[in-house]
Amino acid sequence: LHVVLLDKLIKTDMFCQNDHAVKSTFQFIIFHFKSLEDGNCYEILGWLYSLLNALVRRSADMQNIRNYLYLEREKILDAMAATMRLKSFNFNHMSFIKSITCDLLSIEGCVSESYSAILKQILDNFEGLGGINETVEICYVVTE
Repeated sequence: LHVVLLDKLIKTDMFCQNDHAVKSTFQFIIFHFKSLEDGNCYEILGWLYSLLNALVRRSADMQNIRNYLYLEREKILDAMAATMRLKSFNFNHMSFIKSITCDLLSIEGCVSESYSAILKQILDNFEGLGGINETVEICYVVTE
């Protein structure tokens, strides 16, 4: 039930206007990545995707959120890398990670040039021959 409620809450306009709610939800999602198991990885990726998607839609001034995501970017990469190392990682997870990467790149001022280059490399690996293993490696090196 809390999964459905969180997803619905994230998609409301009022939620997007509340910086504290966004930051708290992000911390909640990242906390769940720390106890990641094969069974719950898809729904946690879904939360992260919904949160970033809501922020991309947001019309209010986003400077606080940009700054926050900029500070937390390693945690996002770490979460994506952890997901990709799971045995159950599959195409559905991959499309979420691709969408999360695109969302991060589309929030102007959210990521530095070097981080942006890493995210673009992740997207290139999905499109080209680099494959999943190389993408996991990129995420892992960045978060060490």
